[in-house]
Amino acid sequence: MGPIGVKKHLAPFLPSHPVVPTGGILAPDKSHPLGTISAAPWGSALIFPISYTYIAMMGSNGLTEASKIAILNANYMAKRLENYYPILFRGVNGTVAHEFIVDLRSFKNTAGIEPEDVAKRLMDYGFHGPTMSWPVPGTLMIEPTESESKGAPHPPSLLMGDAWTKPYSREYAAFPAAWLRVAKFWPSTGRVDNVYGDRNLVCTLLPASHVVEEQEAASA
Repeated sequence: MGPIGVKKHLAPFLPSHPVVPTGGILAPDKSHPLGTISAAPWGSALIFPISYTYIAMMGSNGLTEASKIAILNANYMAKRLENYYPILFRGVNGTVAHEFIVDLRSFKNTAGIEPEDVAKRLMDYGFHGPTMSWPVPGTLMIEPTESESKGAPHPPSLLMGDAWTKPYSREYAAFPAAWLRVAKFWPSTGRVDNVYGDRNLVCTLLPASHVVEEQEAASA
């Protein structure tokens, strides 16, 4: 929630608003606004009542306790992992805040493993992948309070297909831990080329013939 500040040369390309002037658009003959992108002129106003309701329901004691638990969980995980992975940006006492950064950059040279590989494998164990390559490229920022069990790179279509070319078994791909046999989330998709869509224009429009067929079917 709140206005977005940009440099002067980007001001003509800021979103406009039909009711409230946003202040970032130049004269009409010199601007190329993107149009309206949200009902509120400066973002989603619903963020405010959500935050207020959370604070009001938790109260001062609840917020303090939740903050303590979040910081304790992050420091516990960082301590368990410090002998295996470099932990970036510790405080003067060697502690972290409610999140910590695991440096995986050396894996690229030693094993050809990227942070994306680690994040997607974690999904097989039922853990949502941590924040990847931010604020440091080639790292994972783990925030225990944001982790949730959903998603994985081994969907049923892959596990139950006729061909299996992986260097590990189907069983290990689906159930890397024993407890997953009774608490497994089955994803609908596997891996995608995340960069391809950013670098290439992909058209998903249906061919004109398909539209004609739909119109004929509707009028029949």
